[in-house]
Amino acid sequence: MPESTTSPAAPEPTLWVTILAGGAGTRFWPASTPARPKQLLPLAGEEPLIRETLKRARQLAPLERIRILTGSHLLQPFEEALGELDASAFLVEPQARGTGPVLVWAAWEISRQDPDAVLVSLHADHAIEPLSAFLELIRGGVAAAGAKDALFTIAIP
Repeated sequence: MPESTTSPAAPEPTLWVTILAGGAGTRFWPASTPARPKQLLPLAGEEPLIRETLKRARQLAPLERIRILTGSHLLQPFEEALGELDASAFLVEPQARGTGPVLVWAAWEISRQDPDAVLVSLHADHAIEPLSAFLELIRGGVAAAGAKDALFTIAIP
């Protein structure tokens, strides 16, 4: 019997979502404060921005593969706003150092659980419409990242 010349299909990458939800709460002062930053405000709809972001994330990955990246001062308000998440969903920065360092830390933490993970990073303070186009774009990027073992950035003008 001749050997097959086709190689087995690459496994579907495991998608993880991180939500960047740090910050000092000063950009929309006086509405936004350190205790109630813009992510907890309903600026783009009826619900706080963090809830809207979690809804988008849940379209991409199950709750057990979603991580909220935040500071210790915001942990309690986010836990209250996102009651469906358990404590393991929150990665609390030991010290605020900005977006790059926290994403590297989150990638390292996730890779310890799932070495083949593909990571999508969302910001907790974005309003994105239409959702269907956003999800299609993200899923295409995830497929490309998994197939090419590469990093992709999607920018919004």
